[in-house]
Amino acid sequence: MKKVIPDKKFKCLVCKNANYDILDLAVSETGYKILQCKNCNLRQLFKENLYNTKNYYENDTQDSLSFKYTNITKIEQINHRHCETKNRAKIIQNIISNKKDEIHIIDVGGGYGNLLNEIKKLNIKMDLLEPRKLKDIFYTKNNINLINSFFNEKFVENNKNKYDIVICCHTLEHLKNPVEFLKNIKQIMKKKSHLFLEVPNDDLDLIKICKKYSKNVNYIEPHLSYFTPETLKYTLNKAGLLNTTIKGFQIYGYQNYKDIKDNGFKIKKNVKDIDLFKNNYKKNSKEEKWYNDRIQNLTCDTIYIIYSN
Repeated sequence: MKKVIPDKKFKCLVCKNANYDILDLAVSETGYKILQCKNCNLRQLFKENLYNTKNYYENDTQDSLSFKYTNITKIEQINHRHCETKNRAKIIQNIISNKKDEIHIIDVGGGYGNLLNEIKKLNIKMDLLEPRKLKDIFYTKNNINLINSFFNEKFVENNKNKYDIVICCHTLEHLKNPVEFLKNIKQIMKKKSHLFLEVPNDDLDLIKICKKYSKNVNYIEPHLSYFTPETLKYTLNKAGLLNTTIKGFQIYGYQNYKDIKDNGFKIKKNVKDIDLFKNNYKKNSKEEKWYNDRIQNLTCDTIYIIYSN
């Protein structure tokens, strides 16, 4: 593999500092190095424009990466991850449970709209902002309004102070300017509104335990930033989203963790064999402790915040 040298003009995506350490981590397909900012500690790819953003989303490259290690269709994957979607929906519904007036929700980068379809409450208007030109039945359920566009200046200008709930799941890590994005998110929020934001956790213990996992799964070209609880908090503060609490969310289950940890990285081709954590199945005491410890110590695979404007 050709060695890729970091760009000397590189500046941190969040704090714009030019000083960094080169980590012993890289994107497996390209050899692009992962850097860590010496000022804010954010881990990130070595330069901003590694891929053509417009082509990436219009050609639905995100899903092709997801299916690299499995032999499944898009619908099979969405259905298999339904428990993950339901757990997110419970968090959102807890936020809106006490609101009596009509609520306007937007899911920024919401894919097929399967999360919005799980949020069931009267007097809700739902917008789905998605740049990919996807064709799927999920859009037509529950009267979801599809906005086929990027989250750009024009959209922000036309939708200031509009939304009661803004959802942003696994989008921030793709962006070249996460601080500016969060500032713009704040502009479209009403007073007394809420933001639910979720990203992969780069303090996931499997990254340190299994190098094959980190090299083959965790670091991929479309993810420009790799947030830990510390660096996510820093990024939010830079954007003016203060007084947030980082919480944990575990997507993959105990057996999946054991397979990777004990077998030195083993991904199952059959999606039905991939163990997702489900709150409704009976867990033994070992699984229960494993799950609770990960949430408490924030070594789980996903972290999120709920910000109140």
